[in-house]
Amino acid sequence: MLFFKLKDKEKELESHLLDIRKHLIFAIIVFFITFIIVFYFSKDIYNLLTKPLLKVLQDYNYSSPFIVTSLPEGFFSYIKITFFTTALIFMPVFLWQVLFYILPIVGKKIRKELIIMGGIIAPLLFGLGALFAYFFTFHAVWNFLVAFNLSRNLELYLKVSEYLSLALSIMFWFGISFELPVVLYIFFKLNIVDYNSLKKFRKIFILLSFIIAALITPPDPFSQIIMALLLIFLYETSLFIIKKSANK
Repeated sequence: MLFFKLKDKEKELESHLLDIRKHLIFAIIVFFITFIIVFYFSKDIYNLLTKPLLKVLQDYNYSSPFIVTSLPEGFFSYIKITFFTTALIFMPVFLWQVLFYILPIVGKKIRKELIIMGGIIAPLLFGLGALFAYFFTFHAVWNFLVAFNLSRNLELYLKVSEYLSLALSIMFWFGISFELPVVLYIFFKLNIVDYNSLKKFRKIFILLSFIIAALITPPDPFSQIIMALLLIFLYETSLFIIKKSANK
């Protein structure tokens, strides 16, 4: 009997691994196709990413073209843009693949909420965070840095790879920060945290938000303050949502 039980478990594990492989292959194919399509529009995306800084330079009546210091730098800069944009578009597909394996092990009562929060709201919030960085944070950060350099009579030579790394990093971390309500709400639904424990943790989180902001944003006061205040706002929003949910 033990022999047959072991055989059944081996077949179950083999079937599970084959299922994972199928989903992994599907995800890779979707990512690769999306990457090719996005690369076709990478020049337009590049123009969008550089537009906020060029606008700030224009406000100071200063002109500085983006430069490359090696032959492959321009190509790999466009690859970086394409990869980031593809990852952003691909995120819903990835989250749905994760949910496919999580849902069977959680209760039926919270499956619907996990699907809505993890499969729909999470990607939307990440995109909203990236857009917040682009339309609001970029102007404040670029304005401060340009003004600082020009006020000290420093010539600006904008290296394209460094600028894109900085811009995409800011967009990425602001996108991640917008996921805080989703993460805390899912933890609440899985009984990992509750409203009272999160409320008690509020003062510590306010301090942590400034530490986190200093670690993940550029070394300028504007982006750090914006990120810290944003994290505090999102934490308070999470508390409000969890309190409403707990009182139902």
